[in-house]
Amino acid sequence: MENTVLAFGTTNFETITFQDTNYNGGFYALQATQAEDTQITFVSAADVAHFAVGDYVAIYAYTDDIPNDLLPTETSQITSVNPLTGVLGLAWPLARGFSTPSIANVTPLATTNVGITNLTIQGTEPLTATEVFGLVVQNSTIIFDTTPGPLDPAALELNTIRNFQFIGNTITAINPGQVILELPQRNSENGLIQNNTISAKSVVFWEYAARWNFNGNHFWLFPDSTTTVGYGQDVGIAISGLDITFDGNDVHGGNAHGGYALLQDLYAVGNYADYVGNITITNNTLYCQESNSWCVQLETANPVFVNNRVYATGPAAGIYITSPLTETARIQGNYFSLGTGIGIALGSETTRQSVVSGNTILSSGPTLAVLH
Repeated sequence: MENTVLAFGTTNFETITFQDTNYNGGFYALQATQAEDTQITFVSAADVAHFAVGDYVAIYAYTDDIPNDLLPTETSQITSVNPLTGVLGLAWPLARGFSTPSIANVTPLATTNVGITNLTIQGTEPLTATEVFGLVVQNSTIIFDTTPGPLDPAALELNTIRNFQFIGNTITAINPGQVILELPQRNSENGLIQNNTISAKSVVFWEYAARWNFNGNHFWLFPDSTTTVGYGQDVGIAISGLDITFDGNDVHGGNAHGGYALLQDLYAVGNYADYVGNITITNNTLYCQESNSWCVQLETANPVFVNNRVYATGPAAGIYITSPLTETARIQGNYFSLGTGIGIALGSETTRQSVVSGNTILSSGPTLAVLH
């Protein structure tokens, strides 16, 4: 049983309304879009009449698969309207392009500019936010009470959040153990997660996340095998999004298993890999008490792992770069202090254009390996 203590959204906050024609008034076809576009164009210029400067919109890759629920989406706000050309200006550049997109005007459904400061919230589900533009959670304490028993893995129900900040918070659990902490899901973009102290089984996100920055956080992680496969128990922290920066954090934990790692860039089904990439991991310190697993595993396109310090005990290995998508990995200037584990391991398909240089590896095991 879960009871929400504090919820941000409309009276329908438990429903995803942006993509539902029962709520959004219908979809309008757009011409193809590209990543970084700041303008969109209607297939029929007359459709621009349904939009005005200041409106909030949701742009969908497709709308013929609504029953499957989770659709690749870009949310934004309209900054300009050209009724002659059918062109709308967007407040945020698109993170991804869509070949046959559609748009909905979600202004009546959106919640804007909300948040909490200096608040303590405790409950089985302390905080929920749905379809929000502008969410700030700052200098607060969020406590999950697990007394009723195991919780839904989505310990925080944060969905479709554009422009959010979590700064200076403490997030933990009581009675008797930790939770799997899902950070904002469902196409959440432009996030700052800074100077928080987080204690959890695992910290995960995916679902088309883009453009997040993690800075100066302290993660204490206790992954285990007590929850449903696919919801984080195998991994410490998974940063499965596009254009993610993970800088200056410290991560403590162990017991990741099942081929996963304490810090992992891809944690989702295989076809989601096309939506993840450009992940930059710099200036972090990892304390990795692993057992026959990796401290760091990178599988996405163009990962950067630079100037990090990795401390591990026993057979825990330093970093594994695998999958064809990681051909251009950059692993430079890191320090690895290990027990008997491999320092740096490259999958055979990742060695073509990757740069591995200037790393220091202290281990009684192999320092560098190419795994087939």
